[in-house]
Amino acid sequence: MSASYPRGGSEWEPDTSMSELGVLEDAARSWWLGLVVGLLSVAGGVVLIVWTKPTLTVVAVLVGIELLIGGVFLIIAAFGRPAGSRSGAVLAGALAVIAGLIVVRHPSGSVLVVALAVGIYLILAGVLRLVGAVEASRGRGWLLLGALFDLALGIVIVAWPKFGITTLAIVLGIVLIVRGLGLVLIGFALRAAGRELAP
Repeated sequence: MSASYPRGGSEWEPDTSMSELGVLEDAARSWWLGLVVGLLSVAGGVVLIVWTKPTLTVVAVLVGIELLIGGVFLIIAAFGRPAGSRSGAVLAGALAVIAGLIVVRHPSGSVLVVALAVGIYLILAGVLRLVGAVEASRGRGWLLLGALFDLALGIVIVAWPKFGITTLAIVLGIVLIVRGLGLVLIGFALRAAGRELAP
């Protein structure tokens, strides 16, 4: 049995099954997680930029935890999308979790390990987000901008991984702030989706 409901250009298409509607509603109820995780990410980014001489362990732990939490949220938020467009978001979330685990497991290993883990993640996530942005039915401009930001910064980090600790902290601080703002936007998008599904 399926439910048909027009969305007037929304990315949620008609003829969605009742079970999928339930998944969408569950994901929409988690919108506040995007707000919390995004704000924590922004706060972590500000700390890295303002603290002029952080240790590598502090940088790695802050970035690793943000990647882990952000990755889990991206996977949860993916279920608020149509079934056909979830795979990219789930893969991006899984990559964030893997990168976060690598960074947290080697918090004082070397700047190179932290830089390459984050840089490679940003490149892969940027590609996935770019594909998702092309397929999106709304908000394409913002999605493209976010994907290009990830790609550009990831390429810079991988091409020039031998940062000093202070430079790395500033670069990763910017990453956390921008991605945190993106998670906040995703959270509000999920809330809007929940309001559309309410009727």
